[in-house]
Amino acid sequence: MTIFRKVQGPGFWDFLEFNRMRNQMDKLWKAAVGKVERFKDGYAGVFPLINIHETDDNITLTAELPGVKVEDLELSIKSDTLSLKGEKKVDERPAEANFFRQERIFGSFRRSITLPAKIDPDKAEAKLKNGIIIITLPKAAEAKAHQVSIKSE
Repeated sequence: MTIFRKVQGPGFWDFLEFNRMRNQMDKLWKAAVGKVERFKDGYAGVFPLINIHETDDNITLTAELPGVKVEDLELSIKSDTLSLKGEKKVDERPAEANFFRQERIFGSFRRSITLPAKIDPDKAEAKLKNGIIIITLPKAAEAKAHQVSIKSE
């Protein structure tokens, strides 16, 4: 496979093959991990990472929020969508510090998640402990499974 094709004189290269390969890798990545939002509108990508599980009575969401304080978080529920918004503030740094590696992300974030069932927002609870938020969302009565008895004739 040729990555670059020379199309005319020295210094001119056709990057079409390279772009095709990059597009294929983007498609592969999106298929594997879903759509990854770039930094836009002041929000830091897909931070925080979340897990959601469901029982007969509740939907529980957990999210990793290391270094985020309760006063820097906002949680809201509208219809079937839960929104978690906040800010991860930059650590205090000595003025003379020169970083040779900086991998931690700081800034504002927002995640909106469509819930898999109707919930009762008045009974929702959220707890932040050790950098993990646990949000418990009780299901609305109409969303709970109802047992139907079967009669024999």
